[in-house]
Amino acid sequence: MPLFARQAVPSAGQSGSASHHGGSGATKSDDALLPSSFFWILIITAALFAVPVIANLPRTIARLASGRRGGELFQGMWFGNKGTRNSPVRQYAVGLQSSTPIRPKHFRAWDEMIPGCGYLRVEVPFTRGYTIGQLVTLVIYAALVGVAIGLNRPYQEPNNAGQVAILQLPLAVFLSLPMSPASTLLGVTYMKLNYFHRLVGRMIFIASAIHVAIYTYKFVDGGKFQTLIKKQKFIGGYLAFSSLCFMLLTSLPFVRARLHSFFRVCHLIGFGCLAAGLAVHMPRTARIAIIAAAMYGLDILLRLPKFRYKRAYLTPMPQCSSTQITVPTVTSGWRAGQYVFIRVPALRQVGGMDFLENHPFTIASAAGGQLILVARKQGDWTRALYDLACEGSGGEKGEGLECNVLLKGPFGGLGHTLLSSYSGVVLLTGGSGITYGLGMLEDIVHRAAANATRTTCVSLIWCTKHPDEKRPFTEHLKSLIRLADEAGLSVNVYIYITRSTPTGCDTSGGITVHHLRPAISTVLEASIERCCGSVPAGTAMSGVYVGVCGPRAMVQDANSAVNDMSHANKRRVGGVNFHVERFSL
Repeated sequence: MPLFARQAVPSAGQSGSASHHGGSGATKSDDALLPSSFFWILIITAALFAVPVIANLPRTIARLASGRRGGELFQGMWFGNKGTRNSPVRQYAVGLQSSTPIRPKHFRAWDEMIPGCGYLRVEVPFTRGYTIGQLVTLVIYAALVGVAIGLNRPYQEPNNAGQVAILQLPLAVFLSLPMSPASTLLGVTYMKLNYFHRLVGRMIFIASAIHVAIYTYKFVDGGKFQTLIKKQKFIGGYLAFSSLCFMLLTSLPFVRARLHSFFRVCHLIGFGCLAAGLAVHMPRTARIAIIAAAMYGLDILLRLPKFRYKRAYLTPMPQCSSTQITVPTVTSGWRAGQYVFIRVPALRQVGGMDFLENHPFTIASAAGGQLILVARKQGDWTRALYDLACEGSGGEKGEGLECNVLLKGPFGGLGHTLLSSYSGVVLLTGGSGITYGLGMLEDIVHRAAANATRTTCVSLIWCTKHPDEKRPFTEHLKSLIRLADEAGLSVNVYIYITRSTPTGCDTSGGITVHHLRPAISTVLEASIERCCGSVPAGTAMSGVYVGVCGPRAMVQDANSAVNDMSHANKRRVGGVNFHVERFSL
């Protein structure tokens, strides 16, 4: 029987003992397996997906241009070891070899051109961080699935609900893949699509629950439950539904956040049992589960080149309660703002199962130099990592510990955004988010030294609790400021110490330290105006990039400040691109 051909549902008068659909109220149907309403819903969903893809096409083409044209073709795919630069500009030597400066093409993002789109990023209270735009997307999709179930007589033909559930399986897997074409086409990391993956999973569960509940009621009402439950087909069906229940319970928010490795293992086990149950319940539907599993298997193959087993140095940073992870033999292959998953087998020395876990960290250095990560001591794993680093020679005052690490990445980043195509860049960071700001700033400075950027002004704002936390980063920031001055790039660094007695500001080596909690809107407005003043007279601005990595309150304050800017001011600077770097599970 063809994959999209539906079996007829026998009426109550037909023999139920040999039929899958026994029970009162069932009717005959000669329709196709795929409900017509769901067919149109697939078309609508694909069309909605295509709109941002087409809108971002010019930016995609510009980003995939060669380095000689200001693009970043093949960058950010996998790590390499082309050797560290002897000078800070070795990676961008192309710009130095040509007397003609490289000016990357700039295209505004679609949400920069439409007034009011920034409000789609506003978080809705009591929703665990969901934005208005995300909720609108979720409501639309949930409504479409509800229509697909409701318009096809769910009580008379419970098969429809089961079919709607099964047909969503490939989409759920597609949205969860780190190498998913969806994230590539949309220009966002797969983690930012995870909220939609979770919704599709819940819709699969709801549709399956309707399918199972109605059939169970009919079996019990018709007195056939005890007979039919012994059949292999029905055992497989209940196994599949039990697997969905297992996956749902082990993917609740507190499980994902606190026991992420356990959650991943349970998800894989649950999916395997789901596929096995479907194969027994109705073999032709198992093909769809096989397609989904094949997608996951292909994704694993595509991720294999991203794995690196390297020698690293773990150095304790007691001033900021962090561990610096330096991998000297990985020197290329990532873009500014990307992150990497790291596993440290040597953690078995401090006990526990931490050596089996991998955790994501934003890369704090620019490509062309050694890979540097900074892990703040916040949870059990990072505490164990810090203790391990202190076991190196001299403890906290020593050079740390040399050990092997397993890297997986790089992932994420700016998508289709070319940072060097903006006239101004404002980086707002809080706490450990400074690693995001450092990597971005270093990349811009090196490109400016190679005359391969449009950027004329950069403002880095860092909010931290204690003055000691800035000490490990101060000298590196000063060296970047000196290099930027030589390249003609204006760099301003502002550090706000939020847990100190409010006093005046201190300025040293281009770094201004304020002992107070900043007004985010005022700071951002001043930084954007500073970017405007750095552009030569008569030169049109190509936009301002505002990147934020910090606590949720900081992100919302920054988003509100950008939204409160008038459309005329945004047009004056060439548009404001707002980007948030945050992990979500």
